[in-house]
Amino acid sequence: MNPYILLAKQAIENYVKEGKIPSLPADLPEDFLVRKSGTFVTIMKDKELRGCIGT
Repeated sequence: MNPYILLAKQAIENYVKEGKIPSLPADLPEDFLVRKSGTFVTIMKDKELRGCIGT
């Protein structure tokens, strides 16, 4: 799995389960923090859409 997708998945799961935003990994490339880009997140449960949001 793409490391950025994995990071997003882990962040969402952590927030839903614990209500906390996780710290960024220490080995995150600097490019990740300075590059401007859009995102889109889709949450599915039992193959049904539960929510989505994007920029």
